[in-house]
Amino acid sequence: MNGPNTLLIRPNMYPNNDVMNASEVSEWLRVPKSTLYKLCSEGQIPCAKIGKHWRFDRAVVESWFRKRVKEGMEGNVKTALVP
Repeated sequence: MNGPNTLLIRPNMYPNNDVMNASEVSEWLRVPKSTLYKLCSEGQIPCAKIGKHWRFDRAVVESWFRKRVKEGMEGNVKTALVP
């Protein structure tokens, strides 16, 4: 049963990709790519820039997201991507 505090992660969304690109992460987090790029530039989301391209370790991004959700639940407030 899914409640308002249920974290839904589809681990097989990109089953063979431990490394995700910005489009994949943007889609997974359901945020515009411009927001994601801002988070990257400000060092607020774990990522690496390779040449002109941002890359993300799927497990690290999932862990980062779970931590943000947990912090929001503990503080009994909604967690925003940008503080």
